Amino acid sequence: MEEESIRLGNIPKKVIQMFHLKGNINVVVWNKTLDEFARRYPKDYLVKIAECKRILGNPLYATYDSKKEILYLVKEYILGSIFKKVALAIDIKEGRLIDFFLLTPNKIKEIFHEDMRWKLITPTKK
Repeated sequence: MEEESIRLGNIPKKVIQMFHLKGNINVVVWNKTLDEFARRYPKDYLVKIAECKRILGNPLYATYDSKKEILYLVKEYILGSIFKKVALAIDIKEGRLIDFFLLTPNKIKEIFHEDMRWKLITPTKK
């Protein structure tokens, strides 16, 4: 296993229960993924990592690909007057961030299959 670089946090308990995942899942970003982020976002990759932490801590939607064991967490943002969805892909077996991307219709077609359903994650009242 590759050495972990940055700990992002834990998958919310509500998401773990919703998809019947096991245990407390800690999510990290490995060196290889950090290097890729630095290439893709050279000026603001650390901001992107901080945003990954915010999405992980408070997602709006989630879906789980049980065949590949990948969890997708999504948060919506308003940029100008347009809604944009930003997603994380998390490898559940290894507890690592795979990708951070804009969720476009083409990307949905690429990752989504008939066994998957988007679920709304309601905020927990404190």
